[in-house]
Amino acid sequence: MDENKRKITVWENGKQVKLYVNKNREIPSGRNEQAAALSDSEDEKIPPYTRVSDTKPSKFAMHKRKWKEFKPAILSVLSALVIGSFLGIMMLNMFIMIEDDNHMSGNQNSSAAVTNDDDQDNDKQADRSASSVRLDEIRAYVLQGGVFSEKANADARAGSYRDRGVPVTIWERGDQYFLFIAAATTETQAEQLQQGLVDTDMDDIYVKEWSTGNITTDLTRDENSWAQSFIKTWKDTLESGEFEKNTWDSLLKAYPKDSEQLKELYQSTQQVLEKAGQAEALQKKALLMELWKTFGTTFNN
Repeated sequence: MDENKRKITVWENGKQVKLYVNKNREIPSGRNEQAAALSDSEDEKIPPYTRVSDTKPSKFAMHKRKWKEFKPAILSVLSALVIGSFLGIMMLNMFIMIEDDNHMSGNQNSSAAVTNDDDQDNDKQADRSASSVRLDEIRAYVLQGGVFSEKANADARAGSYRDRGVPVTIWERGDQYFLFIAAATTETQAEQLQQGLVDTDMDDIYVKEWSTGNITTDLTRDENSWAQSFIKTWKDTLESGEFEKNTWDSLLKAYPKDSEQLKELYQSTQQVLEKAGQAEALQKKALLMELWKTFGTTFNN
């Protein structure tokens, strides 16, 4: 390089410009005014200046900036929609399953209701249908005042007993008519009753065992239940010697109203209970004898 020249660096219109001038030459005034800085040495650095620009950002940059701002909110909304849709589908499937279960349960209940109705109808039909049943035996000791082959003779003898205040029941069995005064649970009780009558000059009365045996007959379920209850109540009363009003009233209330076969026994029980309240010991035994006879004749025994 020529020693008479020196290099200078200036900024012109925002750009660095290197100039070589003579050391003895003065820098033109124009150049001097345009130079932003001079350097006497190649190693001297000129400080940079940041350019201030009023250029507006592009539309893409603006949309990108807005996307960054709204991205979290948009993602949250989308996530909520996806999760909500998934849960909604699950709940819908659950309701469909529950509805199907209820429908099946309703069908089962309907079937069960129909079955129950059928069972009830069958039970009612069974209650109204008579079938062969076996009634328990009634066995006791009785005071017998005579036996006759003619009804007229039996009535005459019974009249003479009644005139003396002795109750009598005429029981027809086979071709004979038996005159019974009272019933007792044991032979000893019957003999005690007999002794009381002998003292009144009735020495033709004697003690014997009497039974209706096991009876087989056709009864409905309700009729059978009532007949068995009658037998038990009658035996308990004979043993205690007292008519328990509540027990007999319950028996009457349980009577199957549509029964024709037991109607006579039911009516006889009502009449006996009306007399039992004021009856003495012998009279109560006689009333039980009358009920027993009605029970036997009801079933042709």
